[in-house]
Amino acid sequence: MNSRIEHCILEFHARLRADPHHRFRSWGHCYRYFRQVRTGQITLDVDSASLHLGFYLASWGMYRGASFLLWKDYKLHRYAIRDLFRKKYRVLWNLDYARIRDEARTADLLLDLADRLRHTYRIHVPAVNGAKRRVQATDTLVTKILLGTLACTPAYDGFVREGLHADGIKYSYLNKRHILALWRFCNDHDREFRHVQRRIRENGVKYPVMKLVDMYFWIRGQRAAARWASA
Repeated sequence: MNSRIEHCILEFHARLRADPHHRFRSWGHCYRYFRQVRTGQITLDVDSASLHLGFYLASWGMYRGASFLLWKDYKLHRYAIRDLFRKKYRVLWNLDYARIRDEARTADLLLDLADRLRHTYRIHVPAVNGAKRRVQATDTLVTKILLGTLACTPAYDGFVREGLHADGIKYSYLNKRHILALWRFCNDHDREFRHVQRRIRENGVKYPVMKLVDMYFWIRGQRAAARWASA
C-alpha cells in the first residue's frame, strides 16, 4: 500500500525518528503516562499528571502569545485531570472511530467533555496576571488536551484545520456535524490507517488511531499551506 495517508503519517513519524528529543515526542511522553494510569500499570498522581499535561501543552505551543496558560503554573491542570477521569467519559479513552456503536451519542459525549473542560478552566481562572478576565479554552487547547490524554480526537491547530479543508471536510468549530463527517472520512480510509498503524510504534506503544488521524491532517495541512504560500 502506497497511499497519501501513509506518506503523510510516515513523514510526520520520520521527524521523531531523526531527533530523539524532537518536540513532537512530548505527545508520546504525556500519552504513555495517561495510558499507564488507564490500564492500571501505575496509580494516578494528580500532581504528576498535571505536570505531564502542562509540559506537553507547552511543547505543543499552548503557552505562548496571549494564552492565559502562560501566566499559570502546571498545577492549574489538576481540575481538568479530574474531569478526564470521570466515569461517564470512560468510553472515550482511545476512541476508535471504526468501533463506535452509537456515533451520535458518542459525539455528544465528546462534546460534553469538551464543554466541561472549557467550563473548568473558566471557573478556575478568574484573573490573568492580576487582571480580571473571562478566559475561553479554545478548540485548539481542548482538543490538544484530549489528544494527549484520552487520544479521542485530533488536535485542531492551524495545520490540522488546513488539512481538513484540503480534504473537503468542513470545520468552523467543534460540533456534532463535523465530528460525524470526520469519522465517515476515517471509516472510508480505514484500510490505509490500519496499515500504517501496524508499521510504526513509539517506544513500544502502538499509536492510537486518532493520533494517526492527527498526524495525517497535520502534514496534509502543512503541505497545503506551503503550496498556497508559494503560489
